Amino acid sequence: MHTETKAMICTAAVLIAMGIFKELAAVCLITAVIYEEGVKKFDR
Repeated sequence: MHTETKAMICTAAVLIAMGIFKELAAVCLITAVIYEEGVKKFDR
């Protein structure tokens, strides 16, 4: 039972980490796109 609990906690931690990284990746992409748009506007 203890090993199962450990495995469940590890799986949950990995899923949470993946979710966080997914959010971070999305934020980074959005920021990069906005930054590029801003640079284009300033270049005009």
